[in-house]
Amino acid sequence: MLTPSDDRSDLNQIYEGAKELFLRGEYDRALERFESIYEIDCTFRNIANVINDHYDAPRDKWIAKYEAQFRSQHGAS
Repeated sequence: MLTPSDDRSDLNQIYEGAKELFLRGEYDRALERFESIYEIDCTFRNIANVINDHYDAPRDKWIAKYEAQFRSQHGAS
């Protein structure tokens, strides 16, 4: 579990790892990591949108939205 002393580079590593899990279809594991980031810093990148969309949208729509977004980011890196 993250602590408040974790810096942004640690959050970035966790975020990138969560995106990789998501793209491999490990949505629940990815969500756990996204939620741990949200608990520390809800303003980090688009984490609030990822979490809110998960709870507000049907799961298949949430997956489709972020799979497309993360794939396009992955290709750009």
